[in-house]
Amino acid sequence: MVLTKAELISSLQHEVQILVHLCGKVQPTMIDYRPTSKQRSTIELLRYLTAAGRGLVPSIQAGAQQGELWGILEKQAAAMDFDAVVKSLEALPVYYAEAVGAFSDEEEFRSELDLFGPTAGKRSRGK
Repeated sequence: MVLTKAELISSLQHEVQILVHLCGKVQPTMIDYRPTSKQRSTIELLRYLTAAGRGLVPSIQAGAQQGELWGILEKQAAAMDFDAVVKSLEALPVYYAEAVGAFSDEEEFRSELDLFGPTAGKRSRGK
């Protein structure tokens, strides 16, 4: 399924709204919870999610991973406490509207790219 620009923005904003709502359910004792030793803790997962959107959108627009940007975003996220993470997540809807909204009509969401290597396969920009 390929979305229009407006549908993609709306979908991303809705997902963030759900995520922020779920953050409101996190109790202080849950922040460092790790399902297994090899999985991210709650705070690590939320930190990753603050960086993911801000790293993926420019990578998708460029058609290639923006490694330097990812490094900066991950470093910033790693320094955030829970409250800062939630504030960062709350800012994502505006970011998505601006960043995805800035895609030109020529940067068609149906065009395919390979951001994660050949084993992951090609995906459309709007998928």
